[in-house]
Amino acid sequence: MVSGVSVACFGWLGLEIIEPKTDGTWTHENIMQNVHKVLDQFEAKFPGCQLLLTYDNAPSHVARRKGALTSSNMNKSDGGAQPIITQMGWFYKPDPVSGLPVRVEQQMWYTGPNGTPIAKGALAVCRERGLAEAESLKRDELRALLASQPDFASVKPEIQKVVEERGHILLFGPKCHPECMHIEMCWAHVKQYCRQH
Repeated sequence: MVSGVSVACFGWLGLEIIEPKTDGTWTHENIMQNVHKVLDQFEAKFPGCQLLLTYDNAPSHVARRKGALTSSNMNKSDGGAQPIITQMGWFYKPDPVSGLPVRVEQQMWYTGPNGTPIAKGALAVCRERGLAEAESLKRDELRALLASQPDFASVKPEIQKVVEERGHILLFGPKCHPECMHIEMCWAHVKQYCRQH
């Protein structure tokens, strides 16, 4: 498979062939390798300039860093096959004296008997936050409730964090409409040329 970024004033950056995984799609790791290459090339060619990147909402583009706050893979109960969330969560609760909101840091795992981490389930996380409505909710409802919490909702995809940390801008296109992205016209011309030649 071929990846690259089309820059209107220059041409292609990061153009490369990457072996896809066995089902024919690129992994998130492939995307991250390519975006680093694109940024390196752009910064070398245009020092001091800012790049505006646009990506569609493919799962490999919007994936979060390993260990980031995300409720999509959480179990209802503790432990099991769910991934360990290493990023600290946070929420606000009223101060018992002043009544003003106080930010509380929340660890997303317990330390097991042999020192290994055990992932907290969605219900335990909700209980610690005082979300009383969580008691009657099913797993997917608990995941949705946590996804709406400010700390979970503020976590950006890894590609966006990398681009912004390097001083550039990344915008995502509308969900379910990759045909709206500029790059699709470029690939259409490339495919047409390849078919004709």
